[in-house]
Amino acid sequence: MIDDILTAIPFGIILAFTIGPVFFVLLETSATKGFTSALIFDLGVILADIVFILLIFKSTDTLLDKIKDDPKLLVFGGVLLIIYGLISFIKTSNHFAL
Repeated sequence: MIDDILTAIPFGIILAFTIGPVFFVLLETSATKGFTSALIFDLGVILADIVFILLIFKSTDTLLDKIKDDPKLLVFGGVLLIIYGLISFIKTSNHFAL
């Protein structure tokens, strides 16, 4: 688990510098209500991010343990790949026929 977290840190730092809706709400909060309100808002955003990351990490780890090496899932994935390949082949063939 620690290896996964250490691998994800550079990606998280890159994503931390992206500008999204929360950034603009933070700017508005700091401009209208002051530094303290903006700091509390920012700490809430950080806490929510941490909770979501831990929740997702734990649930995907549990899910992957449950479905690992399930033959039904392997067959389903294979069928999906075959269907996707056939659709792509048919679309490409129709495109070149024109």
